[in-house]
Amino acid sequence: AGLTFMDNAWEYHDGESERRMGLAIEDRREKVVLMTKVCGRDRQTAEQNLHDSLTRLKTDVIDIWQFHEINYDNDPDWVFRADGAIEAALAARDAGKIRFIGFTGHKSPHILRRMLEMDFDWDTCQMPINVLDAHYRSFQKELLPELNRRNIGVIGMKALGGKGQFVSDLGLTAAQCRNYALSLPISTLVCGIQTQENLEQDLAIAREFSPMSETERQGLLDGVYEEATDGRYEWFKSMQ
Repeated sequence: AGLTFMDNAWEYHDGESERRMGLAIEDRREKVVLMTKVCGRDRQTAEQNLHDSLTRLKTDVIDIWQFHEINYDNDPDWVFRADGAIEAALAARDAGKIRFIGFTGHKSPHILRRMLEMDFDWDTCQMPINVLDAHYRSFQKELLPELNRRNIGVIGMKALGGKGQFVSDLGLTAAQCRNYALSLPISTLVCGIQTQENLEQDLAIAREFSPMSETERQGLLDGVYEEATDGRYEWFKSMQ
């Protein structure tokens, strides 16, 4: 159907997500941008994560390898310490096992800012991009302009909330949420697809997409202001 960006992570479903994706793309590997995430913070664990991911995904190279869930204040220090996971990433890139290096997080913009402050030329950053985010610990306000300025690829996620709660609990439509996120200056949007109906819905939204006007975006932002400011629906930021 034209979807080419594949999101995954070493830990998803104890490796089953990577294993199934490896089977699915085995005959079309060159047609997709394959991204997976590393959970280890030290070099040895990160290297084992990479070995496992390459095996499960049935490939010799991962296009984008991202440090997963930089959600704690000391995560950047762990990644960049002596014998930290960044050394594994650099060695893997030099060996041709990965092409690009990035990081992800969904807890607080200030933690990801620490990653940006490290002496490293990042390729990508994956973070929440949604209409409620604008009002609470906002990644789109605090980080998106800097990422665009530095030409770092922005991978949006959680456009409907962590498990679709913007639709099920707040009453927004999937089209409103997806179109808002896609109207911002991001590189791509990760969409969680749990059913065939989800897939068909998202394909229709993408095919019919046209950027929201500033007036449309502001109207949507104003409409969720009271519900958005305390993080109750963005529990991936607010819960411990």
